[in-house]
Amino acid sequence: MLKSHNRALQGEPTKMNRKQRRQNSKQQKQKNFTDFQKRDLITQAINTGAELIKFNKLGEAETLYKNLLQHDPGHPEIYYSLGVIAHKRKDFPAALNFMNRAITIDPKHHKAIVAAGFIKLDLGKPEEAIEYCEKSLKIDRNADNTALYGTVLKLLGRFDESEKMYLEAISYNPDHILAYKDIISAKKVTEDDQSFLGAKALYDRIDEFEDEDQIRLNFALGKAYYDLKDYDQSFKHYKDGNDGKARQYRLSQDSLQGYAQKLPRIFTPNAFKRFENMGYEDDTPIFIVGMPRSGTTLTEQIIASHPEVHGAGELTSFLNCALHPDEPEKHGLSGGNDTRVNAKYVNDLDDDILTTLGKNYVDYARSISPHGINKIVDKMPFNFLRVGLIKLALPNAKIIYARRNPMDIGLSVYRQLFAEDMPWAYDLEQIGKMLQSCDTLMQHWQDVLGDHIYVSNYEDLVQTPEEETRKLIDYCGLKWDDACLSPHKNTRSVKTASFAQVRAPINTKSVEGWRRFEKGLKPLADFLDMS
Repeated sequence: MLKSHNRALQGEPTKMNRKQRRQNSKQQKQKNFTDFQKRDLITQAINTGAELIKFNKLGEAETLYKNLLQHDPGHPEIYYSLGVIAHKRKDFPAALNFMNRAITIDPKHHKAIVAAGFIKLDLGKPEEAIEYCEKSLKIDRNADNTALYGTVLKLLGRFDESEKMYLEAISYNPDHILAYKDIISAKKVTEDDQSFLGAKALYDRIDEFEDEDQIRLNFALGKAYYDLKDYDQSFKHYKDGNDGKARQYRLSQDSLQGYAQKLPRIFTPNAFKRFENMGYEDDTPIFIVGMPRSGTTLTEQIIASHPEVHGAGELTSFLNCALHPDEPEKHGLSGGNDTRVNAKYVNDLDDDILTTLGKNYVDYARSISPHGINKIVDKMPFNFLRVGLIKLALPNAKIIYARRNPMDIGLSVYRQLFAEDMPWAYDLEQIGKMLQSCDTLMQHWQDVLGDHIYVSNYEDLVQTPEEETRKLIDYCGLKWDDACLSPHKNTRSVKTASFAQVRAPINTKSVEGWRRFEKGLKPLADFLDMS
């Protein structure tokens, strides 16, 4: 007894504390296993959320991630994912906040650092965007980081530096199809171009890649063979890419087309008379509307080259101001459902509602624009659906309708892998229906509003650029500035599909370009009765 007591005093194991140690060990193992299970479940949930984001189910993903925060409030990947959702909704301040939360928890979270750089670009701060990207490369110089940096440089028009980053990404990962696609999209390809040869080699193994990479590779090779003037081979790849993308959607009558057909019955001449002399009398906004790929970016770049003008890109804020008049935090998010602006909505309008709508839009547009400018250009093409409401809420706003040969628009749409969710853009008949809907609706707006809409024909603009540019600038109520004749010298970032074209001087190369693909585009020509 005394010996046992002495051992205990000296810290030697007794039968009792050996048993306790075994029990503690068992409890620790159980805790470790439980912690492992919890971490594993959270990882699975994060991956599930990523899949939801991939298929644009942002609300479901957001709910999942916010629930996860209750179980693990210090997980950087959850904040990063919430930042991705906010960025997709164009809520840039919230997105940046989430990314910074992730970086605070994990200062080496390079994905969040690069994402924060992209958000800085969206906020009009390119130099800060570059700083974030360079910081991420110091932490982990890998294929994805260098490719993302290449994308930022590309959007800023720094194509040579961008290509170096993409090539570095490929040196780390020879199968980096996105890097190949982005190199090819930003320059004219030659037969001995290494990026073209590399993409051809990957095509020999195309079945080994995920569907999205197969689509990207086909669009890249479509562009490459287009540059090489092998139009049959080019169209083959574009068709394969479009067919692959179309399979991701259930192609049917697009809801936008059905909505466009209803609008003339809602915004009648009598409706405009009823709301005459109402709305917010501010002449800051300039809206450029029309089909995507109709020359909206070129038109914006010309006007935004004027020192008194800010080109704000494709804003979704007008629709949001209409749908959420009392929720300013939603005015900068990605667009909602146009169909909520129905006959009842219009019948319930009055001067207070219209004035609030117009003021909310102008206030938001100014909040994201530099100080000291007089005009803000919003080039959201699909505002062609909102021309009626825009003129009621902002009677002094300028509206420019960008028109172009519909077959050239159709080809240009078909050649583009859009970042936005546009299911109609990957099927020739669906493209034809959208072209038809836009043309019919714009004719209605012109019939009702007359000279309040300025029609800018792409073909005229590129064939007689000075004459047409002077008309544009005069319509916008601006004094002439020679910088408007050199829009390719404007260094502002361009985040639409036309990022490369606007860096080149105005030219006529794409006029009647559809005839190079006349055989392949026959379904579109037949639908539009332009065979």
